[in-house]
Parts: sequence; C-alpha cells; structure tokens
Amino acid sequence: MKKLLLIALVTLLTAPAFSQDLLIRDKDGNEQSLNLDNLRKLTFEQGNLVATLNDGSATSYILSSISKMLFSDNTAVEGITADAVLPVSVYDLSGKVIVNSSSASPEAVMDDLPKGIYLLRTGGKTIKLIK
Repeated sequence: MKKLLLIALVTLLTAPAFSQDLLIRDKDGNEQSLNLDNLRKLTFEQGNLVATLNDGSATSYILSSISKMLFSDNTAVEGITADAVLPVSVYDLSGKVIVNSSSASPEAVMDDLPKGIYLLRTGGKTIKLIK
C-alpha cells in the first residue's frame, strides 16, 4: 500500500502528461496507436475507418482487417519534486470528503481508510486510488 501511495504522490507532485490513445489491432496482431489529443475526427467511409489528425493528414484502416479497437490511458511522469508539503484531500466516489488534512502524512491518511476506491487530491491534481 505504501508503494502504491508513493507512486500516486510522485505522479501528483510531478509534471504529468496524461493522454488517451485509440489502439487498433489488425488480424495479423499488428497494433497501431493514435493519440486522441492529435485526433480531429474518426469517420467510417466505404468500408474503412478514417482517422483525421489535427494537422489535416488522414490514415485509413480497412474495417474487415481490424480485429480489435480500444481506448487506452497512458500516464507518463516527467520529473520528481518531492520536497513540497501539500494539503491532501481524500474523497469517496460520490464526491464526499473523507479526509481533509494539511498535517498528516499521506501514508497515514490512506492507512486509516477501509478498502475501497478513493480520489486523492493534492497539489491541484487528482488521481484514483484502489486500496
């Protein structure tokens, strides 16, 4: 649990880059990824999936050769800044504040909670934690 909390705090206290991708796998097992931040629109034309990017370029995929399409979250951490002490708020999934602390350590806050899914907010950023 402490390792999960440390990873969560490092993610929150850094400059994170969150993105979502559209993954397209063909019947041969080849996989291509399209970042949704760069994607203007998806259309279906004459048996093809056409992905038009923000720069106006387009890529076409034959629908009959696609075996799977799914959306995937990618999270990358770009730097570590662990010397700041920030208030920590923990919410349940209904949005109710469970803990609001500026003095307790995040580990102590999470250790006192029962198993469940929580939203941890600190440093102006929010992440989902499963305990």
